[in-house]
Amino acid sequence: LDKLMGVTFTKNGIAIKTLDETLKNWIDHHVQPQLLAIKQQAGKDAAKEVEESVDHESSETVFKLKSKLLPDTIPEGEEPQDDWRSKHQAEASWSKKNMGRLGPIFEFENVGRKIRIIYNTEHPFYQNVFAEVSDNKDLSNAIDFLTYSIAAGLSRVSSPKNEQVIDTFLDTFSDSLRTLLN
Repeated sequence: LDKLMGVTFTKNGIAIKTLDETLKNWIDHHVQPQLLAIKQQAGKDAAKEVEESVDHESSETVFKLKSKLLPDTIPEGEEPQDDWRSKHQAEASWSKKNMGRLGPIFEFENVGRKIRIIYNTEHPFYQNVFAEVSDNKDLSNAIDFLTYSIAAGLSRVSSPKNEQVIDTFLDTFSDSLRTLLN
């Protein structure tokens, strides 16, 4: 075959293993950025799919039915007027926002007796857990009520002097879940 092809040298000196490694390194160098981009895009698509599949409206419906039974979320030391409670029913709402993978699992705002919870859709807890329970309304509601309860408890003890403690709690809570779920 060598004579027919015109090969006039011996192939004993060529290290095929070295050639394989060189070729592999060259391919990796040119293909690796594309592979990373594909993985990142697939991750974003999956996160968006989870975000769209999770419905928190059923939690709001159940919450409205039981809201009169809930304690106040007004910070300790502040006492509203008696008629204020009858005019202001406890309210809660859940929404979603992309706060980055390293952001908190959720943030909350407390205005009067209304607590608004904003989930971080990029946090591993939201992506992993809500992806699994999006079809199970009871479990999804339970998670929403857990986050409401944490936010309500933190609202009760919030004051300018312990704002740092609350931030530290939420940061530690979010970081621990992120680490354990990765």
